[in-house]
Amino acid sequence: MEYLDGETLAQRISRLGRMTCEQFFPILRQELASREAIDRGNLRALPESAETASFLGDLNQQAELSGLRIRLVEPRPEEPDTHYVRLPVNLQLAGSYHHLARFFYNVSRLERLISMENIHLHAPVMDADQVVLSVDVLATTYRRPSAEEAQPQNASAPARAGGRR
Repeated sequence: MEYLDGETLAQRISRLGRMTCEQFFPILRQELASREAIDRGNLRALPESAETASFLGDLNQQAELSGLRIRLVEPRPEEPDTHYVRLPVNLQLAGSYHHLARFFYNVSRLERLISMENIHLHAPVMDADQVVLSVDVLATTYRRPSAEEAQPQNASAPARAGGRR
Protein backbone atom coordinates (compact mmCIF):
# COMPACT_ATOMS: atom_id res chain seq x y z
CA MET A 1 0.00 0.00 0.00
CA GLU A 2 1.35 3.42 -0.92
CA TYR A 3 0.23 6.63 0.77
CA LEU A 4 -0.33 9.95 -0.98
CA ASP A 5 3.13 11.17 -0.03
CA GLY A 6 4.71 8.15 -1.80
CA GLU A 7 5.62 6.39 1.43
CA THR A 8 4.95 2.64 1.54
CA LEU A 9 3.22 0.93 4.44
CA ALA A 10 6.47 -0.76 5.50
CA GLN A 11 8.30 2.58 5.50
CA ARG A 12 5.55 4.23 7.51
CA ILE A 13 5.49 1.42 10.11
CA SER A 14 9.27 1.63 10.44
CA ARG A 15 9.22 5.42 10.84
CA LEU A 16 6.27 5.48 13.25
CA GLY A 17 7.67 2.61 15.31
CA ARG A 18 10.47 4.89 16.47
CA MET A 19 8.07 7.51 17.85
CA THR A 20 6.87 8.06 21.36
CA CYS A 21 3.14 8.09 22.16
CA GLU A 22 3.23 11.91 22.44
CA GLN A 23 4.65 12.14 18.91
CA PHE A 24 2.35 9.46 17.50
CA PHE A 25 -0.96 10.81 18.89
CA PRO A 26 -1.23 13.91 16.61
CA ILE A 27 -0.55 11.73 13.55
CA LEU A 28 -3.34 9.34 14.57
CA ARG A 29 -5.69 12.26 15.19
CA GLN A 30 -4.94 13.66 11.72
CA GLU A 31 -5.49 10.25 10.10
CA LEU A 32 -8.81 9.86 11.93
CA ALA A 33 -9.99 13.32 10.82
CA SER A 34 -9.04 12.49 7.23
CA ARG A 35 -10.94 9.20 7.28
CA GLU A 36 -14.00 10.82 8.88
CA ALA A 37 -14.07 13.43 6.10
CA ILE A 38 -13.93 10.68 3.48
CA ASP A 39 -16.74 8.81 5.25
CA ARG A 40 -18.92 11.96 5.35
CA GLY A 41 -18.41 12.35 1.59
CA ASN A 42 -19.33 8.71 1.03
CA LEU A 43 -22.50 9.12 3.11
CA ARG A 44 -23.56 12.07 0.96
CA ALA A 45 -23.03 10.02 -2.20
CA LEU A 46 -24.59 6.81 -0.83
CA PRO A 47 -26.77 7.63 2.20
CA GLU A 48 -28.08 5.08 4.66
CA SER A 49 -31.71 6.21 4.36
CA ALA A 50 -33.77 6.57 1.19
CA GLU A 51 -34.20 10.35 1.47
CA THR A 52 -36.68 10.12 -1.39
CA ALA A 53 -38.12 13.59 -0.79
CA SER A 54 -34.63 15.11 -1.02
CA PHE A 55 -33.87 13.12 -4.19
CA LEU A 56 -37.12 14.22 -5.85
CA GLY A 57 -36.51 17.79 -4.71
CA ASP A 58 -33.04 17.76 -6.28
CA LEU A 59 -34.45 16.45 -9.58
CA ASN A 60 -37.23 19.06 -9.56
CA GLN A 61 -34.79 21.88 -8.78
CA GLN A 62 -32.40 20.82 -11.55
CA ALA A 63 -35.25 20.53 -14.06
CA GLU A 64 -36.48 24.03 -13.22
CA LEU A 65 -32.96 25.51 -13.34
CA SER A 66 -32.44 23.87 -16.72
CA GLY A 67 -35.69 25.22 -18.19
CA LEU A 68 -37.51 21.88 -18.45
CA ARG A 69 -41.14 21.09 -17.75
CA ILE A 70 -41.79 18.01 -15.65
CA ARG A 71 -44.80 16.08 -16.92
CA LEU A 72 -44.59 13.00 -14.69
CA VAL A 73 -42.69 11.87 -11.60
CA GLU A 74 -43.41 8.25 -10.72
CA PRO A 75 -41.39 6.67 -7.89
CA ARG A 76 -41.01 2.91 -8.32
CA PRO A 77 -40.41 0.22 -5.69
CA GLU A 78 -36.96 -0.17 -4.18
CA GLU A 79 -34.75 -2.84 -5.74
CA PRO A 80 -32.36 -4.40 -3.20
CA ASP A 81 -28.98 -5.64 -4.36
CA THR A 82 -25.99 -7.09 -2.51
CA HIS A 83 -24.19 -3.84 -1.61
CA TYR A 84 -26.84 -1.19 -2.26
CA VAL A 85 -30.55 -0.58 -2.78
CA ARG A 86 -31.73 1.05 -6.01
CA LEU A 87 -34.39 3.79 -5.79
CA PRO A 88 -35.75 4.25 -9.35
CA VAL A 89 -38.06 7.07 -10.46
CA ASN A 90 -39.70 7.37 -13.89
CA LEU A 91 -39.60 10.91 -15.25
CA GLN A 92 -41.29 12.51 -18.24
CA LEU A 93 -39.75 15.84 -19.17
CA ALA A 94 -40.20 18.34 -21.99
CA GLY A 95 -37.81 20.97 -23.30
CA SER A 96 -35.24 21.80 -25.93
CA TYR A 97 -32.22 19.63 -26.57
CA HIS A 98 -29.96 22.17 -24.86
CA HIS A 99 -32.22 22.32 -21.80
CA LEU A 100 -32.08 18.52 -21.59
CA ALA A 101 -28.29 18.51 -21.89
CA ARG A 102 -28.04 21.14 -19.14
CA PHE A 103 -30.36 19.05 -16.90
CA PHE A 104 -28.30 15.87 -17.32
CA TYR A 105 -25.08 17.81 -16.73
CA ASN A 106 -26.47 19.48 -13.57
CA VAL A 107 -27.71 16.15 -12.20
CA SER A 108 -24.25 14.66 -12.78
CA ARG A 109 -22.75 17.43 -10.61
CA LEU A 110 -24.88 16.57 -7.54
CA GLU A 111 -23.13 14.92 -4.59
CA ARG A 112 -25.54 12.00 -4.47
CA LEU A 113 -25.04 9.10 -6.88
CA ILE A 114 -27.72 9.31 -9.57
CA SER A 115 -27.81 7.40 -12.83
CA MET A 116 -30.01 8.27 -15.80
CA GLU A 117 -31.07 5.19 -17.73
CA ASN A 118 -33.40 4.26 -20.59
CA ILE A 119 -33.43 7.76 -22.07
CA HIS A 120 -36.04 8.01 -24.85
CA LEU A 121 -36.39 11.21 -26.88
CA HIS A 122 -39.60 11.45 -28.86
CA ALA A 123 -42.41 13.67 -30.17
CA PRO A 124 -40.46 16.72 -31.34
CA VAL A 125 -42.72 19.74 -31.83
CA MET A 126 -41.99 23.28 -32.91
CA ASP A 127 -42.78 25.78 -30.17
CA ALA A 128 -42.03 29.37 -31.16
CA ASP A 129 -38.42 29.28 -32.42
CA GLN A 130 -37.27 25.98 -30.96
CA VAL A 131 -37.90 22.27 -31.15
CA VAL A 132 -39.37 20.88 -27.93
CA LEU A 133 -38.65 17.23 -27.17
CA SER A 134 -40.47 14.88 -24.85
CA VAL A 135 -38.17 12.67 -22.81
CA ASP A 136 -38.83 9.54 -20.80
CA VAL A 137 -35.99 8.65 -18.43
CA LEU A 138 -35.43 6.38 -15.46
CA ALA A 139 -33.56 8.34 -12.77
CA THR A 140 -32.06 6.02 -10.19
CA THR A 141 -30.33 6.85 -6.94
CA TYR A 142 -28.90 4.45 -4.41
CA ARG A 143 -28.67 3.95 -0.68
CA ARG A 144 -26.83 1.61 1.64
CA PRO A 145 -28.86 -1.36 2.85
CA SER A 146 -29.72 -1.30 6.54
CA ALA A 147 -28.31 -3.95 8.85
CA GLU A 148 -31.66 -5.75 8.84
CA GLU A 149 -31.76 -5.83 5.02
CA ALA A 150 -28.21 -7.17 4.81
CA GLN A 151 -28.78 -9.73 7.60
CA PRO A 152 -31.03 -12.21 5.72
CA GLN A 153 -28.47 -12.55 2.93
CA ASN A 154 -25.80 -13.54 5.45
CA ALA A 155 -28.17 -15.81 7.39
CA SER A 156 -29.15 -17.72 4.25
CA ALA A 157 -25.52 -18.58 3.46
CA PRO A 158 -24.85 -22.27 4.00
CA ALA A 159 -22.99 -23.20 7.19
CA ARG A 160 -19.39 -24.23 6.69
CA ALA A 161 -18.70 -27.90 7.08
CA GLY A 162 -16.16 -28.96 9.69
CA GLY A 163 -16.83 -26.08 12.08
CA ARG A 164 -15.81 -26.07 15.72
CA ARG A 165 -17.56 -28.35 18.13
